Amino acid sequence: RGASASARLLRFPVGAKQGREVGVLQGLLQAVKSAAGNPTAPVSFPPKVGTATAADDAKSAVLDPCVRALAQALKNDEDSVSIVGNDITSLLAVVAAVKCGREGTVGNAALALQMVANRQDCLQRLGQAGAVPALLNVVHH
Repeated sequence: RGASASARLLRFPVGAKQGREVGVLQGLLQAVKSAAGNPTAPVSFPPKVGTATAADDAKSAVLDPCVRALAQALKNDEDSVSIVGNDITSLLAVVAAVKCGREGTVGNAALALQMVANRQDCLQRLGQAGAVPALLNVVHH
């Protein structure tokens, strides 16, 4: 519920700035990283068809509102984009969210990656995180 409420506040530039300043962005990033399994290298998420567990469903249920709020923050606060774009583990987690297969989560994670990709200085880290193949895979399905 907290992530859903945050998404509503982060829709506005002032709310996104204040959210970053009081730690909402960091909390969202921690929740996304945790739901994605704290990746340190590009990962496949979710498990192969037919092997998902209730724990995977629970992770997806947390991931969706957190990624939605994160996308709102990045859309409305350039400093938040810089924070995420300079943190490879955050990028890896967002790329894992793109791979989760849940329609809303994938779209919001793709929007978050797009916001980061608008910054030239973040492109190399996006490549290291596997953003291009993940996004191309979404486009082809």
